[in-house]
Amino acid sequence: MHRRLRPMLVDNVLANICWYLTGAEVKNFVMVCKDVNQAFRKEMVWQLLCMKHNFKHQSRTRTRGRKPWKTVYQRHLCVECTAPGHIMIDMNGGYALSESQPFPLCNGCFDSVEGMTLREM
Repeated sequence: MHRRLRPMLVDNVLANICWYLTGAEVKNFVMVCKDVNQAFRKEMVWQLLCMKHNFKHQSRTRTRGRKPWKTVYQRHLCVECTAPGHIMIDMNGGYALSESQPFPLCNGCFDSVEGMTLREM
């Protein structure tokens, strides 16, 4: 196998394995061995993971630059269970009153919060 193709193939395999893991499990998986840890230092693995979950950069201005894909992935994990979160909750109601960032929830955690009454909160 060609030397340049092999690392890319390994990255794709790792990204496919991580597709089935929660954020906490990915964190543990990275600690399995030195080779896996080394592979996850590459942006490409994190970019593939983000692409699989349809996570995108949330840059509002062009001057700040782009965040690393690992950061993008971490910021899209559900704050309750670390599953991929696709529902972003903005505590300011959409207003830029403070520097607080929206936080993600997965569908399961969102459904459980949505079913609560104000008294339960």
